[in-house]
Amino acid sequence: MNLVTVQDAIVERAKQLLPGLAQCERFAGQFGSASPNQGRVIPPAFFVAVLNAVPGKERVGTGQQALVVTFSAYCLTMNAKGAAHRASDAMTMAETFALALEEEQWGLPNHVGRAALGRVDNLYNTALDNKGFGLWAVTWEQRVIVGPGIDPEGSTVDDFLTFNADYDPASDAEGRPVTQDNVSLQED
Repeated sequence: MNLVTVQDAIVERAKQLLPGLAQCERFAGQFGSASPNQGRVIPPAFFVAVLNAVPGKERVGTGQQALVVTFSAYCLTMNAKGAAHRASDAMTMAETFALALEEEQWGLPNHVGRAALGRVDNLYNTALDNKGFGLWAVTWEQRVIVGPGIDPEGSTVDDFLTFNADYDPASDAEGRPVTQDNVSLQED
């Protein structure tokens, strides 16, 4: 499991929650007034970014690390009717996503903890307005276990049919156990 896989799962869920998006994808960082450029961004658009990740307190399996990850979803719109309409469109998109976000695990419950909404922000500024964009952000945290580990969905366990126990309530002169049991379990 890695953070790109989680981002991809978030993107797929956003496509379900926000039908009609012209663009929905991972983003490399934070949006600023210089970030969206007409031609490169096709509104209405949704972008998800990993803002930071810090080690979690829990211990996980060898080769894995629990991280507390801060994600942000950027909701970008364009509306020819003016700044207020652009902002309303972006705000509505952000609200829709934020309402569905709480407790979300993106279909990865063995690796991703429940989402906890942090904040919803209006990122309006004149530079964005001059480009014709409305922009809101939804920020949340989730625990994510990264690293190879064992895939519980793809793992198998052999049938447990026989249990063999050697125990030593007393030993013979050579130190071998005096008692031995073999238990066979019946298949249903």
